[in-house]
Amino acid sequence: MISLSKLIRHLSSPKGGNFTKIGRGVIFGQNVALGQWTAVGRDAVIGNDVTLGDWSVVGQNSVVMDGCKFGPWASVGRGATLEPGVTLGTHSIIQDGTRVPTGTVVGDNDIFGPDGVRENAVGGFVIAPMFGCDVLRGCFGTFIIPDDEFLLPNSWDGRLADQMFEEYKFGRSHMLELCRVDTLPENEDDLGKLVEKIREALLEERKRATKSPEAGETLTETSAGFRI
Repeated sequence: MISLSKLIRHLSSPKGGNFTKIGRGVIFGQNVALGQWTAVGRDAVIGNDVTLGDWSVVGQNSVVMDGCKFGPWASVGRGATLEPGVTLGTHSIIQDGTRVPTGTVVGDNDIFGPDGVRENAVGGFVIAPMFGCDVLRGCFGTFIIPDDEFLLPNSWDGRLADQMFEEYKFGRSHMLELCRVDTLPENEDDLGKLVEKIREALLEERKRATKSPEAGETLTETSAGFRI
């Protein structure tokens, strides 16, 4: 457990860490090692003997207790708590407000959130345009995403495939699962039929997830992230 009386301000404690970004009010314990391009958000607390890997992130108001180790690109959201001895793998993500128990090992590309662990949910991926759709491939699967701006929720901005992956990665929406495929079709006709089938499934989910507000009501976000 962190003893606040033993913690010191960040300006005199961390080792290494070229090009790091440290927010106001951050407190570091003893023997903290920072990697390249590490970022620590405002008012975070970092315990003793903690290693933050290259390009890792600790969110605002989060607490990282003694002996935790971050792999490269590991990310902790705002207001999260890592109990002593937690290890985060490469490209792993701890969602906002999540408490990770003592000694937990979060694997490479895994997301740890309030509802538990989603394995291989992040990591390297490629998005390639194909005949009216985008094909997203990564360690977490293959997905065919229709190229249709109408499917974009009002709260999203940009390419549908990019936005769907971002929402999926952080556990805010599972719409991407409707686009998952085992293999890609061998010809353009079969691909077109599959794209249309996925598009209909996405539209049906949008109808299910949205609800027309009564006259005068304020528009609100739904659980799936859509507005109408």
